[in-house]
Amino acid sequence: ALLVAHPSRVAASLAFSTVQHRSRLHSRVHAALDLEGPAELLPAKEVQSNAELGFASMTALLRCSCALSAQYIIVQTLLIIVGFAQGKAEKSGFHLALMSARTVMQTGPTLCVLFLAAQMQAMQFSHGSQDPAPWIQICMQVATVALIGESLLAVFAPLFLGFTPEVDEDMPLVSGPFSWTRVASSTFLLATCGSCAGVCVGILSMRRTEELVPQSRGVSPAVICTVNLALQYFAVHMLLTVTTICLKTGQHRSSKVFQVLRLALRTVFFAPMLGVLFIAARVRALQVDRLDGQPQPWAQAAFHVCNGAILGQMALVSIVPFLPGGDVKQGTALAESDVEIAFVGFEHGMVRLVLELLRYLPCALLGGGISAVVASILTFTSTSGPTPPLPPTMQCALLLACIFFAVYIGLWVLGAVREVAHGRRGRGSHLAAALDLLRAASETARVCPVLAVLFVSVRLRAQQITGHTGAPQGWAQDAMYICTIATFLRLLATFLPETRLPALQKSIAVSQVILSLIMCGGAIIVLIAMLTMTPE
Repeated sequence: ALLVAHPSRVAASLAFSTVQHRSRLHSRVHAALDLEGPAELLPAKEVQSNAELGFASMTALLRCSCALSAQYIIVQTLLIIVGFAQGKAEKSGFHLALMSARTVMQTGPTLCVLFLAAQMQAMQFSHGSQDPAPWIQICMQVATVALIGESLLAVFAPLFLGFTPEVDEDMPLVSGPFSWTRVASSTFLLATCGSCAGVCVGILSMRRTEELVPQSRGVSPAVICTVNLALQYFAVHMLLTVTTICLKTGQHRSSKVFQVLRLALRTVFFAPMLGVLFIAARVRALQVDRLDGQPQPWAQAAFHVCNGAILGQMALVSIVPFLPGGDVKQGTALAESDVEIAFVGFEHGMVRLVLELLRYLPCALLGGGISAVVASILTFTSTSGPTPPLPPTMQCALLLACIFFAVYIGLWVLGAVREVAHGRRGRGSHLAAALDLLRAASETARVCPVLAVLFVSVRLRAQQITGHTGAPQGWAQDAMYICTIATFLRLLATFLPETRLPALQKSIAVSQVILSLIMCGGAIIVLIAMLTMTPE
């Protein structure tokens, strides 16, 4: 009736509403894409195309990262609760099944870092408006489903079939008396590794969108090094799985190839957290410098130093055993990535000294490279204006990285010092007690990579949908602080000396469980924040 009675007023009202809506839309696109000149003076055709593009949905990254992170954190928390409930009694079948699932899920943080690198590279080549190619997203989803399927197999197969799983922390496969469980687990792992190889190929083959990014430096060093680490990590896993499948059951453990690959798997232990640190440096650079967004040249050199240390040690472990008189064996039992190299007939002299240097050189390079990357994040400044403060997300991610590397590199260093001072089996010293404390703390440090990559993903999502000007929701940042503080306090609780008072000892154990639940709850809140984030 209003349209019939007053057609001119209705038309004018609709026209005014349309103009207002388009003006707000143009302003938002102008701010997000950082275009030069007033938004209202931009060509209509250009504004329309940018409005159509908007910002990338990041659907594949959000789904895969949230699923993997949630499952990893839940399994880790359940392990702590079940371990507290059982006390010093013999581990139950469910406890062993959870330990097997945790071993399977240890590839989860590397997957999340690789997916994050793929998303970052796609955004760099499209000015933040496009996701990776559809086939890359399919590879991401296949890898996620395969890993989740294998972890569910590790938990539910022993419960429903009534067998006790064999837990081997160096072998991410589900073992059991039935051959089909090993075949299914191997199929899942091969699917995960193959899909990750596809993601790596997709990242390296990405090309920029000429209309949106006329000039580009190509794939950033942070992404290149992350892809390299992921390739090393999953190549070892795939070769280990293929070797297990090809050799008969019970014979693969005595195979020389199998033993070499198990040692090679230890050399890539630091790959997930290194990838998180590289991506964090890149995200911080994008926050400070929207146009270039590259860390300092010396920080990029540190990326390659860390990458080369991992690759060099893995190459030595893989090649030396097949040389005449060559042999490799696990170094300090408490330290990951510590591998001893030896040659028959060269137990003393200059050659032995060189071999010892090769054993500890990767640790020194990693320590120096990690320190340089952390310093680059803390000291990155803007050359064209005021430098924004380090956001809470990066503060939490850096603290988690420092906890992780301090614990595991500390194990490596103290193990070397103890071996030099007291021999490989030296006991009764303060160094042995310190090693035992760090070993207990390593259980807490296991969760640091997945929390750090989750926080960095949330920060990247916030920067991407707001043109590098926004931040995650305030309550999400509070949850990040809660997760980080709970992890740090639980780490400190492991350093408390054992007491003969049962009540005090039980109180310490209860506090660790409560802190684990707080950490799990905070991580779930961060996951919800990432899924519900909007530009407003």
